[in-house]
Amino acid sequence: MKNKINTDYSKRFIGVKLFREDFENILSLAEKTLQQVEIHDSTNMYENLDEVITHKGQNPKEISITGRNRDFSLEYFSFDVKNDYVSIYSRGSEKMYSFGLEIAELIKNKEDKYYTTLKPHNLLYITFLASTSLILFIDKETKTLSQPWLLWFVGVLGLLTLFSYFYKYLWVGLTLVKRHEYGFWNRNKDKIILALFGIIAGSIITLLIQLISSK
Repeated sequence: MKNKINTDYSKRFIGVKLFREDFENILSLAEKTLQQVEIHDSTNMYENLDEVITHKGQNPKEISITGRNRDFSLEYFSFDVKNDYVSIYSRGSEKMYSFGLEIAELIKNKEDKYYTTLKPHNLLYITFLASTSLILFIDKETKTLSQPWLLWFVGVLGLLTLFSYFYKYLWVGLTLVKRHEYGFWNRNKDKIILALFGIIAGSIITLLIQLISSK
């Protein structure tokens, strides 16, 4: 009996932030592993990253690296960046499986912990459900909320949703500049986010104390 040899690898990452040096590193590794490597999107092919910047800007929403070996037609690799996710696919041999795994190891630490926690679409869905549920707490006689704090709760959810979309715009996807050139936000991101969460949490606690003490 022989162990099955893995030849295909596929992985998808959500909420990844990549800079130019990250993309260049993956491109360099692909060029060392495969004979024919291309940079492209769904409509165009590009000679290099400078050409990508010229035509798509520093923050392309969609860009791919694909490669194959001429001598082994089944050996194939793709690295796709699209909006807020990155997908890796390799096939054709044990070597290509290992290569896909190697690229995934480079990417997995690039997933943003804040974004994966506060996914915009999930927050939007929760906010919608919370908003529609308010009708269950309306007093039929006075036409007012029997639990006023719920309105504040929905408001906070709405602010978090807006913040998550703003965060996605600033900090998720591919930016074709060097990491150290990315500016103030890159250097102080964690402190700013913790401060915002502290303000929101403090406001909620203060509001709940006031509501409880007023009864």
